Amino acid sequence: MAVQRGHYVRTVSMFEKESDDVLFRTFRPVLEDVIVLDLRTKLLSVKATTREEREAYVWQIATLTGKPEELFREALNSRIYTLGPIQDGRFSYQGDGLIQGVRLVRAKYHLQSKASVEYKAEDVNALLAWDGFPQGTLVGASLCFGFRTTRQRLKWVRADVTPPSRGKLPDEYTLEVDRYLRDQGVKLR
Repeated sequence: MAVQRGHYVRTVSMFEKESDDVLFRTFRPVLEDVIVLDLRTKLLSVKATTREEREAYVWQIATLTGKPEELFREALNSRIYTLGPIQDGRFSYQGDGLIQGVRLVRAKYHLQSKASVEYKAEDVNALLAWDGFPQGTLVGASLCFGFRTTRQRLKWVRADVTPPSRGKLPDEYTLEVDRYLRDQGVKLR
């Protein structure tokens, strides 16, 4: 659903091309907010101009459930994950800064036939490149993040992600892993 609404009237000055006269034009800019409810994942996405407007939309939708306070708090405070960047190839396994590299070590797919398949390996991407990627939706993943230690060896820490709201980040290097997942578009909020 798109919500279009007018904003404050603005007046701007401009030159007329033919006569060099100054003209004043008045217009009302339109702001647009977008609300999307994915019935498959039961995930509500709200893009609003300000945080207050986003909270107002979430509150209005939460009141329809009969438990608005509980749902409102949960909706605004929950973490949101997606595996879209991993499934469609936008996720970078190169790492950056402290993170020297990333490996996909577990991938669970729901197949079109209502079955599911789970792959576990030191590098699932290498396995799937050899075996072929399944025709389905990636619904769970585990990533290992490599950090350089003082002895020039890599220390690997694991993060598990199951959208939309379950993510288990490692106790060590939590801030770095959280930032990387945000930068790559896996952690949305």
